[in-house]
Amino acid sequence: MKDVLRPYKTLDSSRICLGYATPYASAKFIRARDPAFLPPVPQGNTAGPNNSGAISWIFPSNTAQYAVRPLGMDEVQACIFDVFGTLVDWRTAIIKALESEGKRCGASPQTDWEAFANEWRQGYMRKTREIANGLVDGPLNVDVLHRNILEEMLASSKWNGLGKIWGDEDRKKLTLAWHFLDGWADSSEGLHALKQTKIIAALSNGNVRLLVDMAKHANLPWDAVLSCELLGSFKPNPKTYLGAAYHLSLPPSQVAMVAAHIYDLRAAASHGMKTVYVRRGEDIVDEVKSKADGGEVDVVVNSITELAALINRV
Repeated sequence: MKDVLRPYKTLDSSRICLGYATPYASAKFIRARDPAFLPPVPQGNTAGPNNSGAISWIFPSNTAQYAVRPLGMDEVQACIFDVFGTLVDWRTAIIKALESEGKRCGASPQTDWEAFANEWRQGYMRKTREIANGLVDGPLNVDVLHRNILEEMLASSKWNGLGKIWGDEDRKKLTLAWHFLDGWADSSEGLHALKQTKIIAALSNGNVRLLVDMAKHANLPWDAVLSCELLGSFKPNPKTYLGAAYHLSLPPSQVAMVAAHIYDLRAAASHGMKTVYVRRGEDIVDEVKSKADGGEVDVVVNSITELAALINRV
């Protein structure tokens, strides 16, 4: 099937475009697709049952399936970034904070702080996924979520010894440790270089204050902070990716999602975004390959500086 391009005007009639009908488009256009080749674009309310205010998209009424053919990296106008694990090393900082607070309060020197940190993170991943999928209601503020998970852990038989020595102020301090994670060595330099030619924005489950504090601490020079707290759900709910493109006034095909987590990239790709996989420590999945190498993501890099060099070269 050949691509069929139809023009549309922006709402303020300032320009006529060919291609994707963004939420700003007043006329109906989408590029017709070969169903075997391209993923469908969600129509109407794509959020879970408890997520209101989803983005509406306009489609020609006489065509069943539409999507945008992925464009080359030269068409990318904005790069949006996962933060935890992709740009900052959460594990090292949280283990250090736990050890420090444990030592100060007289915790056993045999305490497995790495296991505690991993369980805290796993609880966060589980809860955010359940909320994103509409399975449970829950807070969209990650500070509240982190504190709730911490309370559950400290009440458990496994960790109740720490629960007895850590009071409210200690728990507040530990929760705030997630605001001050150190960046990977290449993160700040790479973002500063990329910022010279592209819009760079955080798309993170982190709440706004957490992301602002982290940006200042790790020198992450964002053009925008697109907290999922403001978008009405957590990743990988569709409204987070579509909402990011909406607020940047770009079609998803002109946005690249950058992450060290393949689930994040698969979700972004399903809505027409370009995808960049960053290899990071133990999160590396060896089988993740670029499309040029027979894989599923558009680009695979080892650092943000490598990505900046690639994008700026394009």
